[in-house]
Amino acid sequence: MAVAFFNPCMYNVEGTGLVTPPNVDDFKATEYPHFHVFLNVHLGQAFDLSTIEANACIIAAIPNEKILEITLRELYKLGVNTVGSNYWD
Repeated sequence: MAVAFFNPCMYNVEGTGLVTPPNVDDFKATEYPHFHVFLNVHLGQAFDLSTIEANACIIAAIPNEKILEITLRELYKLGVNTVGSNYWD
C-alpha cells in the first residue's frame, strides 16, 4: 500500500513508545522528532500494514541525540520495513 496522506491515528502505535503529538497535522518536528521520522519513513512508501507497530517500536527506541541525524539506510538496517527497504539489501 502506498500512502499519500499517512495518518498514524488510523493504526495502532499505542504501547510502542512512539510519542505522538496531540494534533498530528500540526506539530514541530523538533518537539516530536521520533514521530516526525516515523511519518516521513512511511509517507509515499508502499508497506505492509502489519509492519507499522514494529516500525514504530524501532524508531521510538532510537536515542534522542541520533534521531534527527539517522539516515533511511540506517533505519532499514535497524529493521524498519517498507518496500523501499529491499533496495538496500
